[in-house]
Amino acid sequence: MTNSENRTVSISKSFSVLVEETTREDIPLKTGTKQSKWYNCNEDCMGGSKFINVAFGVLTIIVTIALIVQIYYGDYQVVPHGSVATDSLECSRVGTQILKQGGKAVDAAIASAFCMAVVAPHLTGLDAEGQVLIYSHRTRISPDLVDFSGSNVISDRMPRLVLGLAYIHQQYATMPWKSLVEPSIGIARFYLLDNATIAVEAAHSPKFQLELLEYLKAAHREPVLMPEPYYSSNAVEKLKDELSSHSDSRGGGIASRF
Repeated sequence: MTNSENRTVSISKSFSVLVEETTREDIPLKTGTKQSKWYNCNEDCMGGSKFINVAFGVLTIIVTIALIVQIYYGDYQVVPHGSVATDSLECSRVGTQILKQGGKAVDAAIASAFCMAVVAPHLTGLDAEGQVLIYSHRTRISPDLVDFSGSNVISDRMPRLVLGLAYIHQQYATMPWKSLVEPSIGIARFYLLDNATIAVEAAHSPKFQLELLEYLKAAHREPVLMPEPYYSSNAVEKLKDELSSHSDSRGGGIASRF
C-alpha cells in the first residue's frame, strides 16, 4: 500500500517543477547515516571486482614481505655464474668447490690462500703477510680491514698467514676450518710443482738468486748426502698410513698395493 504526495520544488524565481514522491510504508525511514562494520560486510561491499582487488592486494603484500626477508635474512644462495680467480687453476677450482658446498666468499678465499701457499711457493707462503678487506652487502656498513703484517702479529711462533686466516675464519667464515684446509693437504701430497714456472720467476728475482747462491756455497762446504731409497722417506710412510686407514676390512683396495 502506498501513499502519494505532491510538492513543488522551487528552482528559480520564474520556474518551478512538480515532483511526485512515493513513500513505501513497509520500509520505515530512519534518521542518521548507515554504519557498517568490516566483519558485517554483505555481498554489496565485497561483491564484483572489489573482492578480486582486495585478494590481489593482500597477496602482493605477502609476497613482497617474503622476498625482503629472504634477501636480507635468508641463506646464501650460490649463483650459477659464481667463480673464484687466483694465480693457479688448481686453487681457483678449490675456491669454486667451496662455494658449491655452500661456503661464503670468505671461506673460498681462505681455502684458495692455503692452496696458493702450496702450488706457488715463489709467490706466497704460510708466513706471508698482508691485509684482507671484507665488505658485507647485507649490512652495507664500512668494510673491515684485517692486517696480519709483521708488526701486527701478536705471536712469533705461528706463521703470519695462518694466524691471519684463522682470525678471519673465526670472525666471518661459516664452514669448518678442517673443510678449508683439507684441499690444500691433498694437493701438497699429490701435486707436482711447475718447476718451469718457478725457474722463470726465480730468474727475475735478484733476492732469490742471492739466496740460491748462499745455499750452493753452504752445500759445497757440507759433506755430500747420499741418496736414499724413495720408500724410506717419512713422507711416504705417512702417506701409506693414511691410505691404509681408508681401506676396507678385507685388506684390499689401496692398502693392498703397498
